[in-house]
Amino acid sequence: MDKKNGWWEYDPLRASEYQDLSLNWASNAMLREMGATSREGLHRYAIRGPAVEGVEVLKNEKLQELLMKAEFRLLQATHTSCGHNVEDPTTRLDYVSHNGFLSILDNGEIHVSFVVKAEELATQLRDQIKSMIRVEEPADEPGTVYTMARNAVGQYSFQHVGVTGAKFYEDNYIDEVVKGYNLIHKNLTSEDPDGRLYILNGEPGTGKTYFVRSLIEATSGVNFVLVPPSLLQHLGDPEIIPALVSSLGSSPTCLILEDADTCLVKRHESNLPSISSLLNLSDGILGSLLNIHILATTNAKKVEIDEAALRDGRLGAHLVFQPLPGPKAEAVYSRISEGKRRQFRDKIPIAAVYKQAKQTLRELDR
Repeated sequence: MDKKNGWWEYDPLRASEYQDLSLNWASNAMLREMGATSREGLHRYAIRGPAVEGVEVLKNEKLQELLMKAEFRLLQATHTSCGHNVEDPTTRLDYVSHNGFLSILDNGEIHVSFVVKAEELATQLRDQIKSMIRVEEPADEPGTVYTMARNAVGQYSFQHVGVTGAKFYEDNYIDEVVKGYNLIHKNLTSEDPDGRLYILNGEPGTGKTYFVRSLIEATSGVNFVLVPPSLLQHLGDPEIIPALVSSLGSSPTCLILEDADTCLVKRHESNLPSISSLLNLSDGILGSLLNIHILATTNAKKVEIDEAALRDGRLGAHLVFQPLPGPKAEAVYSRISEGKRRQFRDKIPIAAVYKQAKQTLRELDR
């Protein structure tokens, strides 16, 4: 096989690259060679866990036979004295072929990831790898939420905080918001999303939080991360990347930024770090490689959003949440109050409709 014609020479892999970033590096280079823009023609897989007792994954004959048959060769082997656990030495083997890329990392726990062009080869590799690693792959659990934290010495972590969610009721929102919900839900799991930044703008009580909870419940296979307002300006810190990769893996990640006005308004001296971080993650190389999406909310009645945030290709949706018109509010009230009727002459926030309907139910129960 002629190395000079390999896709891996478009942008040579750095030995220090994180494994998940290497998978994205390979995917992007292979797409470039194929003249394609969507990853739909590629088959990706990643798994980690302890090796099955008695199995040496790095030297497994059956896996090596599969790799040889598909014309894989060793691109690089790296050995370091620290991995995710500083007490364990790390060995990593990266293989390339015109058919794809495979990486094996052993740091006391086995991490294997690959991206290949042929579905049959992907199935063969996946079955062989799963036979060597003792792990139960968790089923996608909608509603899983993490939070981002930073300790006193500047180290970042992403901690699982629980499960949340809510059923999405279309009649709770105006038509434009319903369309936006469907677009964002589709974008979050797309290999080629139409923008990675979603702005939810509206007064308190218009249903933004409920909207976000509904998205979380309805979207499997995506890591949702709550970012505290105090950390918004640190989103571009280089220390975040290893924490993000090691904690959340290669699944799509949606950062939820509540009260994100400082990241959205026109640039001035006090908010430059926040805006720069938002723009880089939502449309930069880093955001694409790590498959990051950003859901930013603001309670401002009117917010003069920085023009760069509204650029085509970056902005996936800008939804304006408004009080419901009378007829729509009456339908919601009837649904919640089990068929009772009430007339609303003026527009009213959805939260107020819920409050009045629930009050009616409590009065009926007395």
